[in-house]
Amino acid sequence: METTPRLASLLIQTRDSAAARRFYVEGVGLEVAYEEGDFVKLHAAGVDYMLHAEDGSGPAVGLPIELWFWVDSIERSEVRLNALGFQTCLSPRDTPWGIRMAGFIDPDSHPVFIQERLVT
Repeated sequence: METTPRLASLLIQTRDSAAARRFYVEGVGLEVAYEEGDFVKLHAAGVDYMLHAEDGSGPAVGLPIELWFWVDSIERSEVRLNALGFQTCLSPRDTPWGIRMAGFIDPDSHPVFIQERLVT
């Protein structure tokens, strides 16, 4: 039986899992599903986001990822992230394709965008 591929999880290598946990839990609003040592498993909308402290022993391959999250309010999310010390790198703006978006940089320099649908 074939199934349509769907995203199950993302592993985000981090230099500091505590700082990354703070960004994604307190700032973005993901829920902690499991924690052990420097490993944190977060969950939102059917997808697991795993934070793992990189010890430098693995190969340095690939390009950086960008993460995009739907939120209920760009303004409330921006205030919360800024209060935690994370600066906005792309000010909130409306797009011609019907979303309002803003951008941040996580503690490991990954671009992270939040977005909400514009009501028309």
